[in-house]
Amino acid sequence: MRELEHEVKRAQRGDREAFKAYKSLSTLQKPKYFKTWVIRILINECNQLLRSRERTVVMAEVPERIRN
Repeated sequence: MRELEHEVKRAQRGDREAFKAYKSLSTLQKPKYFKTWVIRILINECNQLLRSRERTVVMAEVPERIRN
């Protein structure tokens, strides 16, 4: 069930980014670069998503100074 939720969220993000690109279509100056332009929008949105996530450090053991 959890995997399905992740799939739905990914699909929603993809739809949102496609709509964002469509709304910004008038800013595209050279139509021959459409594919590159859309890919850049997607990359920028992915980078924004990664920046907004909490940073987590995975450790095999809890360090001594934290245990005490």
